[in-house]
Amino acid sequence: MATITVRIVGFLAAIIVAVPVQAASIASYRAVFDLGLGTSARSSGVAALNGRLVLEWRDTCEGYIFAQRIRTEMTMYEGGPVTNDYMVNSWESRDGHQFRFSLKHFVNDAEVDLNRGTARKGRAGEPGTVSFTSPADTEMALPDDVIFPSEHNLILARQAIAGEQMVSAVVYDGSGAEGLNNTVAFIGRELPAVSAGDNRFAAVVGQRSWPVRLAYFQTGKNRTVPVYEVGFRLFESGVPGDLSLEYADYSIVGRLKTLKIFPPPDC
Repeated sequence: MATITVRIVGFLAAIIVAVPVQAASIASYRAVFDLGLGTSARSSGVAALNGRLVLEWRDTCEGYIFAQRIRTEMTMYEGGPVTNDYMVNSWESRDGHQFRFSLKHFVNDAEVDLNRGTARKGRAGEPGTVSFTSPADTEMALPDDVIFPSEHNLILARQAIAGEQMVSAVVYDGSGAEGLNNTVAFIGRELPAVSAGDNRFAAVVGQRSWPVRLAYFQTGKNRTVPVYEVGFRLFESGVPGDLSLEYADYSIVGRLKTLKIFPPPDC
């Protein structure tokens, strides 16, 4: 049975830099995408796919809130249809040192995975830790250079504006023991401005944007091929445009359906 685990929590790659990111330049938003099957090898077992992805990122006075839900319905070459539902809720402190998360994965409406806990960075040069409440009473060490998803997002937007073409980082996204990944982002040349006639992008008309390709490599394994890749259009406000999710033997394409920008917090 095929399943889909899409870690768009980390979505963006980053390099930690000393100068703090100005949160006012990064928009709070909700983006809704229609999903469909891109390419599919027979070995994947996936004959057809459709679904919906909702991403919401909010800047608050205390930290950053992220919510994601991706639900897909797959028609298989063999066997019955498969429904995957993956839900993420997280909070990250503004200084990037603490990350609380809850991730649930359902297959055919039955829960198959649940990860909840809190991740913390260590002091300078010291490892961080993840303390899980589900699975209960378990811990995991994090490397001293780890970053969490919102910091990941914020800094990549800044690096794109600065003209960087490749950005790498070690990111923990909360998805259990497999949530620690080495990531490499490739930032392409600036794209032409979006058309004012495309209502999907009305909220970002006039903004600069770049194509980004982000590869995820699981730490601790000597692999030259990423576990999966995410491609997307990144606007200077940190908002994503159309995207693609590529796995070993199939891919998913996401077309932006609606985009809403929220006002910045009044702190």
